Amino acid sequence: MVELYETIVKLSYVATIYIIYTYRFKHADKKILSMLPIVACTPNINILIKDMSDLGGITVLFLLALSIDVPWLLFRKQYHDALFYSIQKSKLTLNYLAGSLVYVVLASALFYGSLRSAQNWLQAGFRGAIIGFVLYLFYDLTNMATLSNYTWEMVVTDSLWGMVQGFLTSAIGFSILSA
Repeated sequence: MVELYETIVKLSYVATIYIIYTYRFKHADKKILSMLPIVACTPNINILIKDMSDLGGITVLFLLALSIDVPWLLFRKQYHDALFYSIQKSKLTLNYLAGSLVYVVLASALFYGSLRSAQNWLQAGFRGAIIGFVLYLFYDLTNMATLSNYTWEMVVTDSLWGMVQGFLTSAIGFSILSA
């Protein structure tokens, strides 16, 4: 039964990659895409997910990160709308697939970078704060470098929020997962 579950997870992982690639790259190399099901059945597919408990931990952090971030995004909605309207001259619209992947990457970074080696919730929180700060700062500085109307206020507030978000997600996640 465990083998069936692991096979389903592997195939879901590969299907997700396939969907992302075909969605993102309309003219993707069909030869590469046709090899994905073969990759799913190989024993080394678990390179990213060492065991099934990792997937559960990442899922918990995904849900925590999302639930912590939504109030912040709603609180700053008016500012974000005005900022991005000044940049792209149109209303801010979300790409939900890309947005979901952001939280998958954030949850994975927090899980592997802070929770797996932490001894307590405070240590997990501080490691998560560093990771959150760096991830958000990287995003914000990239925007500052490439978008003409991006503001330093956004860089500072969003990077600090990333630190708070990373701390809370990691500390609470550690407490939940180690209970």
